[in-house]
Amino acid sequence: MKRLFVCVLLVASLVGAGADAAPDEAGRRLNTLRYGIEPQVIELLSTLQNEKNIDYTKELLMVLDHSTSPKLRGAILDYFAALSLPDAESRAADYIAHRDEQADGLIGSAFSYLIAIKSKAALTDAAAILKQNETRYYAGAIKLIGAVGSDDLVAALRTLYESDGTNQSTKEMIVLALGSMKA
Repeated sequence: MKRLFVCVLLVASLVGAGADAAPDEAGRRLNTLRYGIEPQVIELLSTLQNEKNIDYTKELLMVLDHSTSPKLRGAILDYFAALSLPDAESRAADYIAHRDEQADGLIGSAFSYLIAIKSKAALTDAAAILKQNETRYYAGAIKLIGAVGSDDLVAALRTLYESDGTNQSTKEMIVLALGSMKA
């Protein structure tokens, strides 16, 4: 009987130690952000976004700063955009400023993020994109100007609209942007 009692205590202590060794949910999430592979982190971002959880903002900014994956960086910006968190504003504007060194998908996410938080941080770059005919970035630039642009950018949109090389879908985006600006 005494032997049975000792075995039960031993098993209970091992089970208790195993429970203590298992990381809690917050610890598991931190480990995923710090050491996880891209698909795991992106899946966690989706979960955090659905929960509207902003507890990991600091860690996500660190991942954004240290990641070399444009897909992961874009997913982080999409998370910040969905929750309207202004914490990554300067980073997104910097991606747009150095757009030739970045993947197009990341630039699209940067524009979407800045539009979501109503930031004017990249308006100068958006105007430069129109002026320099960087057609692959037209959509983001036009939408940003429409969302937060001022009257001085109306002329840039009108000039692009009247240009002979402007296609119909770009003209439609310009009309929507001008309507948003009430111009």
